Amino acid sequence: MWEISRLPLLNKRPMIWETSVIPKILAPDLSQQLSARTSPRSTICSDEVYGLKEAREEQTLVSRRP
Repeated sequence: MWEISRLPLLNKRPMIWETSVIPKILAPDLSQQLSARTSPRSTICSDEVYGLKEAREEQTLVSRRP
């Protein structure tokens, strides 16, 4: 399994923590594909190169005082 995490920023502040889990059999050379990109994004790579689509999504929301 590949587990890819990223933390996109909005105005230099963390926006959301994303984690993708992809079976290696569906994307055997994923690490090479991601390292060849200047700004790796697992969703773009998995769509363009492997034709993979998101099958399930889980969200956990945490609220904090401003």
